[in-house]
Amino acid sequence: MLVRILTDNAEAARSALTAGGIEFEGQEILTQLLENRAGELASVCTRLEGARVNLRAIYLTGIVDNLVELALVVDDAAKAKQVLD
Repeated sequence: MLVRILTDNAEAARSALTAGGIEFEGQEILTQLLENRAGELASVCTRLEGARVNLRAIYLTGIVDNLVELALVVDDAAKAKQVLD
């Protein structure tokens, strides 16, 4: 079974999982703030594709006014940061 947990305190989450004897693997999550309009996510995906970065998961973490915040799980966070900044 695979469970993904997004946390604002990675160290506390690691401690709790370790104390509970739960095996886990940590991954860096990238956040991306986009305008809430058609084509924005497609643009992000196209840039990642061009850099040959695989997108493993996308999570919607918030919406404020006309902005959407996404959390992205990728196979190469360093390369994705370069492409998306």
